[in-house]
Amino acid sequence: MLKSLYTIPIGRRVFAAFALTTAFAVVAIGLLSMYYFQALVARDQAVKISFNAQQTANVQQVNLQRMNALLRTRLAQVFATTGGPLHDPSLAASGGLIAIDILTREVDFGQTLVSYQQNYELSTSSAMSGVRSIVLSDDPNSGIGAQQQAALTAVAKSEWPRYRSLQDQVLHLLDPTTNPTLITNPGAAYAQAYGLLFQDNAIFLNLTNDWQTVVDSSSSIGEIVTNVGPSQVQPVFISTSLALLFTLLVIVLAGIAVNLTITRPLRQLVILTRRIAKGENQVRAQVRGRDEIAQVALSMNGMLDHIVKLIEESEGQRAQLQFQVEQLAHNVSGVGQGDLRARADVSLPDLGALAHSFNYMIGAFSSLIRRVKSVAYEVASSMAQMSQSMSQLVASAGQQIVQIKEASAEVQRMASENSRVAERASALSTVAIEARQAAKEGEVAVHQTVSGVGKINTTIRDTAQKVQSLQTHSSSINEISSIMGGIAQKTQRLALDAAIQVNMASASNSGFAKVVDEIRILAEQAKNESVRIGALARTVIQEITDVQRATLTTVIEMESMSKLTSKTGGALESTFLAVQRQADEIQEITQIAAIQVQSSQRVVAVMQRVSQATHHSSMVTESVSTQVKRQGQLLVQLHSSVEAFKVSSEQQHARDSARYVIGSGSSQ
Repeated sequence: MLKSLYTIPIGRRVFAAFALTTAFAVVAIGLLSMYYFQALVARDQAVKISFNAQQTANVQQVNLQRMNALLRTRLAQVFATTGGPLHDPSLAASGGLIAIDILTREVDFGQTLVSYQQNYELSTSSAMSGVRSIVLSDDPNSGIGAQQQAALTAVAKSEWPRYRSLQDQVLHLLDPTTNPTLITNPGAAYAQAYGLLFQDNAIFLNLTNDWQTVVDSSSSIGEIVTNVGPSQVQPVFISTSLALLFTLLVIVLAGIAVNLTITRPLRQLVILTRRIAKGENQVRAQVRGRDEIAQVALSMNGMLDHIVKLIEESEGQRAQLQFQVEQLAHNVSGVGQGDLRARADVSLPDLGALAHSFNYMIGAFSSLIRRVKSVAYEVASSMAQMSQSMSQLVASAGQQIVQIKEASAEVQRMASENSRVAERASALSTVAIEARQAAKEGEVAVHQTVSGVGKINTTIRDTAQKVQSLQTHSSSINEISSIMGGIAQKTQRLALDAAIQVNMASASNSGFAKVVDEIRILAEQAKNESVRIGALARTVIQEITDVQRATLTTVIEMESMSKLTSKTGGALESTFLAVQRQADEIQEITQIAAIQVQSSQRVVAVMQRVSQATHHSSMVTESVSTQVKRQGQLLVQLHSSVEAFKVSSEQQHARDSARYVIGSGSSQ
């Protein structure tokens, strides 16, 4: 099996493994999707059926309650029309409609009961098979089906037929056309109908309890179906687990096949390369099949054979090259002792070019040594002259430092004087600022005074207007007082006339005489009060007139005072502008003085820096002079060191150069 796999290319093997894994995963996903879809369809159908069963049970429960209530209403309506003075034809008509509604509901409940047993009974109905499997999957010991079946059996076999029979009998007794006793003896008919209705209600209680059990069972079934329980989770978990297990199995098998046919041969090639890297040149790769790995193994074996052959050839060349290197080293060994006249043998077959290069380098180095000797002598002489110039420069730098220090002292004194001027100008500026502030405060105070006088003037004018209005009202009060006085006089006169009439009348009008006396007394009091009010009103008018005159005098004086205050404010504003202009000029002078002080300080700082720079330059010059002397000594040492080299003459160097050129041309 594996040998047949080695004949398939690696790309096809990997593609086949990937395709197989993908196909199996796609199939597993498709099967799971179909299962999930079928499960969702079944769950949806079960939910619909349980919802319909629950809705039908609730509707019929309401139907039962409505039926019993209508029967009681029918009884009350019949005996309301037959047993009392109430004779309303509409009650009889509505009673007939109620009876028809009761019979219609009987038929509906009976048909629905049969249909409910056939379609929605959990234990026996074929339509409830999906719901039954869900309920049993969630709880195998569930008693919902048995409870529902027992309740439905009790309702269908016993309770509903008995209740319906008694209800029909009551309706028969309540119908005047079938029971003439309602007309002839309403009391007896009522007793008979009420007895049957009492029995019917007792049966109705058991009927509603059992039907409530049916409703509760349908609600419980709906909750079980709609909730996610073991019936839905376990099949999904089992199918998903099986799909994952088989998918992992296929992936593992594909990985094993890839490992056996691709990874293991590649690992063997890696081990082979490591052994070759350690120097095992005799090992070879094992060739299996005709795939890419086999081709790589064949190529690697051929490469190893070629490498071994090249190594054997290089061993001989290395021995020959070693002999030539030793001979070249022997020829140029004198260069290490300073003998630059030695020359390498250019006739060596492999190192001839290197010997030519070495001879050229020695010739160039000899020329360099000769130039260094010449330049060292010239530099030594120039260093001596430079040392003398540096000594003169140091002496002149010392004189410059003394002169710069004197100039710096003069500039320092000038800066001190400028600083004193700036301090005086600053003090004057402070005084000017204070004067300007005082003038500004005075101006503000004058403006506030003018504003206050204007407000007082306005207030006084308003007061004058109010006083004038008060005078008008006082005049009105005086007029009212006069009118009241006239009314009091007329009232008093009427009282006197009434008293005269009372005296002239009989003694039977004694009560009216008392009233007349009281009116007279009140009239006198009103007259007296009117006189007092008139006197007070005249006094108030006189005082208001005096206040108005004083107010007008005050208004005139306040207007004149306001004009004087405005003139004073204008004068103070002119003074403030002059003071402000003077303060601005003094402040500008202060700023100029401060700038001058800063400039003097900067000049002093610059002079100090120049002095320091000059001093530093002098020190640097002395240091350079010392270094120049030291370099002169070093050049002397260099000259003596270069003299240790043995070089050929210029003519010999020219011949060696020509020989190098000719030799290099022939070698090329």
